[in-house]
Amino acid sequence: MPPIKTIIFDIGDVLLNIHPEKTFEFWANITGLSLNKLQKSIPWDLHSLYETGKLDDSQFYSAVNNLLPKDNKISVEDFWYGWKLLLGNETPAVDLLESLYKTIPVWLLSNTNPWHVGFLQSSNKYRFHQLIKGAIYSYEVGYQKPDMDIYTLTLDRIGISGRDVVFVDDNEDNVSAARTLGMNAVIYEGVQKLIESLEKFKIPINNSVLI
Repeated sequence: MPPIKTIIFDIGDVLLNIHPEKTFEFWANITGLSLNKLQKSIPWDLHSLYETGKLDDSQFYSAVNNLLPKDNKISVEDFWYGWKLLLGNETPAVDLLESLYKTIPVWLLSNTNPWHVGFLQSSNKYRFHQLIKGAIYSYEVGYQKPDMDIYTLTLDRIGISGRDVVFVDDNEDNVSAARTLGMNAVIYEGVQKLIESLEKFKIPINNSVLI
């Protein structure tokens, strides 16, 4: 087995807990719609357009609001406050990331949007973005995982082959797609199992950071 030269992390539910239910519950309360009706009003395809850069922040807000009944609209302020609620606390995997980033290059590969990235980078609450060499965000490159193009682009941008990478994601479809390109992909099932997986690849870990 060749030595691992780079680790690539997903963000949501790997480095960061996410709570989409909090967003929808807040929006439902503000609009007066039932949670079920609100969720049905916003198709997933719209979110995908946002996460692949086909809609900017303003267009995404307008597109969502236009789908709501005329008596149940949501203000710009309430919309983005609810959007912020999706972002939870960092997971213990960030402590692991801190033990890795000084010894091996770490990148991010995330299906995400410009508003969330901007908020994460500007908030003192989050530190994981300070512990990486680079990041590939879906909205910047026009592709989402598990589209094969986003993995190919990622490897090209880093300048590395799949066999030299460990990719960590909580979604089985994303992991399977990465393996198709020869990446050493690991499903995230908690930090302890991840440590065990990384040790199999002979990646040095500073355990003192994890205490």
